[in-house]
Amino acid sequence: MQMDWKRPRRDPPKVLPAAAEPFVFGAILGASAVLGLAFRSAGLSEASVVVVSILSVVLVAIICRRIYGLLAAILSVVSFNFLFTEPRFTLVVNDAQYLITFPVILTVAMIASELTNRMRRQAETAQARERDTQMLYEVSQALLGVQGARTIAETGGQRLEALLGRRVVCSPAVDDADSADPAVRGVAGAGWTRIPIRFGDVTLGELAIEPPPAGTDDQDESEGIAMAVVAQLALALDRERLTRSHQEARLEFERERLRSTLLQSISHDLRSPLASITGASTTLLTQRSSLTPDEENQLVEDIRDDAEWLSGMVDNLLSLTRVEGGALTLADDIGVLDEVIGSALQRVRRRTAGHPIRTSLADEPVLVRADASLIEQVVVNLVDNALRHTPTGTEIDISTRIAGEYGYLVVADAGPGFPPDVIEHAFARLHGHQG
Repeated sequence: MQMDWKRPRRDPPKVLPAAAEPFVFGAILGASAVLGLAFRSAGLSEASVVVVSILSVVLVAIICRRIYGLLAAILSVVSFNFLFTEPRFTLVVNDAQYLITFPVILTVAMIASELTNRMRRQAETAQARERDTQMLYEVSQALLGVQGARTIAETGGQRLEALLGRRVVCSPAVDDADSADPAVRGVAGAGWTRIPIRFGDVTLGELAIEPPPAGTDDQDESEGIAMAVVAQLALALDRERLTRSHQEARLEFERERLRSTLLQSISHDLRSPLASITGASTTLLTQRSSLTPDEENQLVEDIRDDAEWLSGMVDNLLSLTRVEGGALTLADDIGVLDEVIGSALQRVRRRTAGHPIRTSLADEPVLVRADASLIEQVVVNLVDNALRHTPTGTEIDISTRIAGEYGYLVVADAGPGFPPDVIEHAFARLHGHQG
């Protein structure tokens, strides 16, 4: 069953249980009659008895339902005629002035009853609105403290479940589609009430409420509470949707800026080895006859080194692109750090002529769960940085150690390091430092 509810009018709660009202009604009128007889015995005027009767009508209107207040107004006139006018203990009216007095007393009593009842209802309605406002405030505060559409839906469902005392299943729209997930659809055929969560023309989710127990009479109040919580959920889910859209737009902007910055930052690094390869290959093609074997071998080695450097640069760019695009799949394998270091040193050995490399490995093989190819690339990048930014002849130290459940790999050099104002940005994307 699916319903589009409107906010119902909530009846104010009763002061007394319905079963107790007749007894309270009778007790107040009986006390009024006894007090009136006491006033008559004391010689007080009929006006005092009339005041006591009207007071009893007001008390009944305050404590009991409206019908009892009107009935009290009628019975107060009847009892006044029966107990206090001559001939007493009959309903006969001998004095013509009472034909005017009784309607006036009845009118005043009914007006007093109606005004008192209206004031009571207004006070109870104000209390109900205050409870609604407090409930909505607590729900809105709870929804403000969470993030993520599913978490918001679950929090709202839990709050509504606590308010209604019935099971509630709430779910956001699946992939921005116009339906909720199977958690809500699964209870649709069990007599549950399904309520779509909409903001404008956008369906943001759906909740389902368990049917009330048989014999309960709080459907209107439950509907009102449910619709109030649904309104808060719609606001929270729409806020989350806008926040997510803003984040996606910002990420797309960052990707575009990254691509532009990346091209600008690597353009010089790519041109230099390409120019070197072009120059060396041109020399080999045009001046081979005038070159000695050593010079020829040196040019070939230069071409090979520059080509390997370019290959490593391309590998880094591809890895960076996959990371930024969320397409990088990490291999979850157990590998040995010693082997990763050996493979990385093989790739950089031709560029380490001016820097002795010392390895200090742990006494036992360091087994780690990682993507070996990417860790190898990290070692190559660290060693390349050390080669480029440390004085010729200084030593580069590579060490491994085991501490608890973790394995550590350290690449240390004799370079000047990062200044204090740069170190906090050392791992920012495309951030570099010359020195």
